[in-house]
Amino acid sequence: MKWTPSNPSLAFLASASSVSPYIGLFGTVWGIMNAFRGLADVQQATLASVAPGIAEALVATAIGLFAAIPAVVAYNRYAYEIEASGQPLRDLHRRVLEHPRPTRPLTS
Repeated sequence: MKWTPSNPSLAFLASASSVSPYIGLFGTVWGIMNAFRGLADVQQATLASVAPGIAEALVATAIGLFAAIPAVVAYNRYAYEIEASGQPLRDLHRRVLEHPRPTRPLTS
C-alpha cells in the first residue's frame, strides 16, 4: 500500500488517535456517574458499592488509550515516511534554485 497525504487510511489514523481519548474520557465520566448513582441507592457508602462503577470507568479509559496510542504511533510513522519520500525532490528543487545563472547571454 502506498502512503500518500491523500490516503484515507492516514486520515483514519489521525482521526482515531485524536478522538479515542475523548471516547475513553466519556466512558470514564459515565462510569463515575454510575458509581455515584449506586451510592445514592445505599444507606451507607462502602467501597463495595462504588467499586463496580469505578472499575467500569477505568476499563473505558483503558480502551480509549488502547485505541489511541497505537493509532498515534502508526500515524507518526507514516507521516514521517511521507515526509521523507518527498525529501529528494525538495533537495533537487533547492539545487536548481541555487544554481548560478549565466552572467552573459548564451550565443547561438
